[in-house]
Amino acid sequence: MTGRPVRHIVHIGRYHRKDDIRIFCKECVALKEAGYQVSYMTSDIYGDQETFESEGIRICFYSNASLQIHIRHLFLKGIFVRSHQLNKIAESVIQMQPDVIHVHEYEALPLVWKILKRNRNIKLVYDIHEDNPRQIGEWYRKNHGKLTAWIVEKIVQARENGIIKRAVFVIVATDYLKDLAAKHNQHVYTVKNYPKSEDVDSSNEDLGDRDSNYCYCGGITQDRGITLLVKNSDAIQGRLLLAGNAQEAYIQSLREEYPKQWKQYVSYQGYLTRRQVKELYCSSVVGLCVLQNHPNYIHALPIKLFEYMAAGIPVVISDFPLWKQIVEDAHCGITVNPYQEEEVVKAVNCLLLDRELAKKLGDQGKRAVREKYHWEKEAENLIEAYRSMLSCVE
Repeated sequence: MTGRPVRHIVHIGRYHRKDDIRIFCKECVALKEAGYQVSYMTSDIYGDQETFESEGIRICFYSNASLQIHIRHLFLKGIFVRSHQLNKIAESVIQMQPDVIHVHEYEALPLVWKILKRNRNIKLVYDIHEDNPRQIGEWYRKNHGKLTAWIVEKIVQARENGIIKRAVFVIVATDYLKDLAAKHNQHVYTVKNYPKSEDVDSSNEDLGDRDSNYCYCGGITQDRGITLLVKNSDAIQGRLLLAGNAQEAYIQSLREEYPKQWKQYVSYQGYLTRRQVKELYCSSVVGLCVLQNHPNYIHALPIKLFEYMAAGIPVVISDFPLWKQIVEDAHCGITVNPYQEEEVVKAVNCLLLDRELAKKLGDQGKRAVREKYHWEKEAENLIEAYRSMLSCVE
């Protein structure tokens, strides 16, 4: 590999869709436009199996079950089966002849080690979207108690630190994650998940005449404030438009617990394409992001916040310090305590009923995205990372 240009980058995900906004629409496309050969491999968790090409990028899939430990029969036999399947996937990656594997998933690390063990010339880039140790630890804290969560968090942290040290460079989604990763790798680049400029071209000139809709677009879970929104939807002077992936059991629980609200004041639209998301924003007056105080949320940069701003609609958002600073600096919405239901209701009603204020805040958010919170600058950071850190092989 030494002495020849880096020409083929293979992105590897697991839970991310084939058209994932950050991985495919932004990073893969930016690298392709910069002259690299780019492929994207992710799991078949959404039912995709056939390899195809989009925008000059090859997209292929592996069995999601291959990354799960099989305990249905004999535990040791299950581990052997998993190892065998991982070896097959690793071999398929190696046959693609990548110069770089760009990994987006902590859960894909067993596959990564298989690949690097088989071909030590392949360079590794690790892309951290979330605070994985705290996110995984929080799940165990809720389901198995504090001690188990503490142990799991330490294990995850140690494993992730190992891959961070092994990477030729690390990409992170926030400055907070950069501070954590920089303890173990001196080459860390922040690439924030801001909207593309083309996402700002929607008009909000008709905002004053729109139906009284307020929207949320993203993962549909209780800790993202969805139960609170549905519960209080009958106290808000409008209709709640919900879009995103959700477990059917959770949706059913909302229907059963709040039948009146769900039927009269909520419109659940499921997963939407990018075009449909744009249409959702263009039919809404307010965008919501009232996530609860989860360890993995308070330091994150939610893409929905910047998409709402890009669409020219004001936001009602949790008053986490980082989010509050962004909203107050841009003068684009109202921050609320996500546990104070009356505060959330009051803020949404304020903007639905005062369209002049809503338009003013929406315009200011749109301007902030144009001037500061856009993908094009982040794409430059991504390309610079590749060109500077891999110059030894170019």
